Amino acid sequence: MKHLVTSILIAALFSAGATSAKEIQTLKNMERERADLLSAYLDDQVTVDARQLQIQGKQKRLVDLERMVLRDDRLLGSRDRLVRLAFKNYDLSFLVHASTESEHAPIEQWVSEMGLSSEDIKLTESGRR
Repeated sequence: MKHLVTSILIAALFSAGATSAKEIQTLKNMERERADLLSAYLDDQVTVDARQLQIQGKQKRLVDLERMVLRDDRLLGSRDRLVRLAFKNYDLSFLVHASTESEHAPIEQWVSEMGLSSEDIKLTESGRR
């Protein structure tokens, strides 16, 4: 009987985890696209014009994903850590919306929210880890 109860509890935990993963898929997609946008801003291997085209396309996709996350009712009651952090750090998570509200470019919004200054950026070195 003990083994049956243990098996049921383990199955319930795994199914709850699977449901949680499905519930936050829109948020994970948004996070991935946001990281991709920031990478495009920081990519020094492309020309300025090519970078601008990449950024425009990625920004449009990110706006759509941010809207999807903001309208996703499955996230309302979620206790997932990623969901709580995303809404707690709105200005970083919903980067395009926050940058529009503050009338800054998304990269400016990100740098500001990360607490970086021009001096900090000038002191950095490019390289591999």
